[in-house]
Amino acid sequence: MTPVGKILVFVNLVFSLFVGAMGLMVFTADTNKNTEIVKVQREREVLKASNTTYQEENKSLQEDKASSGKEKEVEIAKLKAEVEDFKRVKDDLDKKYNEASKKLNEKDIVLQTAVAESSRRQEQNAQMSEILKAEVKRNADISKDLEQTRAKEISERISAQTFKSTNERLEVQLREMAKDMERAKTGGTSALAQVNKASKNPPPDNIEGMVKVADASGLIKISIGSDAGLTKGHTLEVFRLSAVATQSKYLGTVRILEVTPNEAVAQPVKPLSDKPIAGDRVASRILGS
Repeated sequence: MTPVGKILVFVNLVFSLFVGAMGLMVFTADTNKNTEIVKVQREREVLKASNTTYQEENKSLQEDKASSGKEKEVEIAKLKAEVEDFKRVKDDLDKKYNEASKKLNEKDIVLQTAVAESSRRQEQNAQMSEILKAEVKRNADISKDLEQTRAKEISERISAQTFKSTNERLEVQLREMAKDMERAKTGGTSALAQVNKASKNPPPDNIEGMVKVADASGLIKISIGSDAGLTKGHTLEVFRLSAVATQSKYLGTVRILEVTPNEAVAQPVKPLSDKPIAGDRVASRILGS
């Protein structure tokens, strides 16, 4: 084959390839065109349906707007009525408020008057309280003076009774001593021992206690013992103190028989003027004796 034939064959081959490529391009373009047409038709149908829907919605909105307008007019009328009712209620409340304010002002005047009266009464009460305190103090002083006077009177009465008892005892001792002297002259037995036995033997210290128990035999238990300085053989004076002066009395003398640190048992030296009871006092000596 000549070179020219080869060139022609090559050119023919190139031209065939070009035609084939163009055909393929036309086919592809055709296919894409049909697809686009279908797509556009579908979009058109969608737009048409959307337009129909929009028109229906617009119609519905127009109807709703007309209906809503009527409802709003009714609502507005209702609100106007409520506003009128509110104004009427407000006017009533304002009226009541003014009346209440007037009454409150009147009550404030009454309250101020009452406060002033209360302050005046408080001042009077304070003055009365001071007067009452002074009166209570004066009564307390009088009571104290009366108590001291009563105690002094009781002490003097006990002293007088003790003095009388001592005189009676001395008279008995003198009579016994006279009898002893007579017996001594005639050789009789002396009663001096009996007199000495009946004599008093108080503790050296001034001590006081109380009767705790008194039995039918005449023995008494007292609230003081050896810790207070008592020993067996000591004598104590028994007396009774009472808020009623006429019931206070001197009972007599007792002798200690048994002693413990905190208690003692005693026996009357001679018959007492009255039966001792719990609460009666005992002492080594009585004031003034």
